[in-house]
Amino acid sequence: MLIDMQDIFRRYSFDIICQFSFGLDPHCLLPSLPTSILPDEFDLCSKITAERAMVVSPLYWKLKRFLNVGSERKLKEAISVVNSSAEAMIKERHRLRVGSLKDLLSRFMDSEDVDDKYLRDIVINFLLAGRDTIASALTDFFLLLSNNPRVEEKIRVELDSIMKPTQESPTFKQTREFHYVNSAIKKI
Repeated sequence: MLIDMQDIFRRYSFDIICQFSFGLDPHCLLPSLPTSILPDEFDLCSKITAERAMVVSPLYWKLKRFLNVGSERKLKEAISVVNSSAEAMIKERHRLRVGSLKDLLSRFMDSEDVDDKYLRDIVINFLLAGRDTIASALTDFFLLLSNNPRVEEKIRVELDSIMKPTQESPTFKQTREFHYVNSAIKKI
């Protein structure tokens, strides 16, 4: 059975970005929940936008956009889903508003003269930048590990020497002791 690790890393990084940046967890990795369509709509927007650069003339896609047909219609629909999802995150953040929240979105919301459209654009930019960056780095890292069993073993030994056998995740303090792991990650 093949496992699409890049897909898992993309969903994982989407959860991380949402938690860190917005204080919300979309639970993209939970198998019991339906898959969130937001990551798929992000992918569709990226794909169609990249395809625009491949056409002979920009007039082609601009005409399709004007007529609201084909891939440009799909792009418009995907953008609508992305915008609606970002607006829902902002609405939820307004609803949960607590002075002690220190996620990135709350910090932007504390700024003066910031409207929800600006916040929506911030949310979308963070999601775009963070999700693909983290997922690509994790994919590259594990590909390199799979091709270097010696490095994988050294990482395993380091993790075993720092973490307790029953411990599933390292503490923040423990991550500072992961010298070999950090060096390996920095190689990518």
